[in-house]
Amino acid sequence: MFKYQTYPMMPKCCLILLSTVCLFIFSCKKNGEKPSGPPSDIYNAGYIRANGHVVAAYWKNGTLVRLGDNTINTMAFAVAVDGNDIYVVGSINKIAQIGIAVIWKNGVLTQLTDGTSDADARSISISRHNVYVGGFINNFQAAYWKNGVVTSLANDAVTNSIAVEGNNVYAAGLIFDPTISNDEAVYWTNGTAKECIVSSVNDNSRASAIAVSGGDVYITGYANGGKYWKNGIETDLNNGGYCYPSAIAVIGSDVYLAGDVDSPAPSPVSTATFWKNGTALSLTRSTSLAHANAIALDRSDVYIAGQDDGNAVYWKNGSEVTLAANGGSNGVTIVQHYWQ
Repeated sequence: MFKYQTYPMMPKCCLILLSTVCLFIFSCKKNGEKPSGPPSDIYNAGYIRANGHVVAAYWKNGTLVRLGDNTINTMAFAVAVDGNDIYVVGSINKIAQIGIAVIWKNGVLTQLTDGTSDADARSISISRHNVYVGGFINNFQAAYWKNGVVTSLANDAVTNSIAVEGNNVYAAGLIFDPTISNDEAVYWTNGTAKECIVSSVNDNSRASAIAVSGGDVYITGYANGGKYWKNGIETDLNNGGYCYPSAIAVIGSDVYLAGDVDSPAPSPVSTATFWKNGTALSLTRSTSLAHANAIALDRSDVYIAGQDDGNAVYWKNGSEVTLAANGGSNGVTIVQHYWQ
């Protein structure tokens, strides 16, 4: 919004100019329009392949920033921005089969774990300048970090997604249930297991992403098919088919999801897919191998990060944009700008 201030004894020419500006603003409002400000910045996090290694990276408006050094395998899973600071979370592998959970702040690496046991950082949320990271430690012990301080959640479990609203920290993932020898989808509120969303003896289930809006908790994942839950109430996405949602975002009463729909074996086809309120839209052709991994909303625009036939890509309102050949995008976030 343009700002102005009037002063006593303004010259007539200034009053005319001011009236013109006001008329422009009121006309925009009358037509249901308003100045939207500069374009939003689009951040993707993921990887490229170089020198025989997987190299963690992020992109700002399509420009690549490498986080790894081509000598060890590194991976970036999620990205968040707080003011001028860019945070990316993921893992590095100095020793085979042992990942180190890490966070990059403006490209500078900080280890969250010491490398003595397998660990990973998979998601990030920033609230009131506090940085929350979800993942696992100690060979699959679900955990999250607040400003680098770890909170353990459960053994034989993984945190896939984290969200913060007010003073409440929500984490979603999976936990192994030895009584049925299967994984169960679960979420935690402030470190306490709130509820197993589904318990299935027929198939492993998992919560892949969580979002909180107005106190309502939305979770998506897999449980004998793709599902999402609002406060525990289930919506089936594909009638129990080969459907694997991986990301969720909510605005008002609208629920947006991204994930994959697979063809039955033996055809190795995975179609990147977008859902709005349960209605599916394919993002890729049925002959490609593609994945939709993350979702972000910008006013009326929908951004989805993923991979299409081995290339790192994102989709804006269904149109594909290639970031890099031989790579993938695992996370996306949008930073909006406004006129001051």
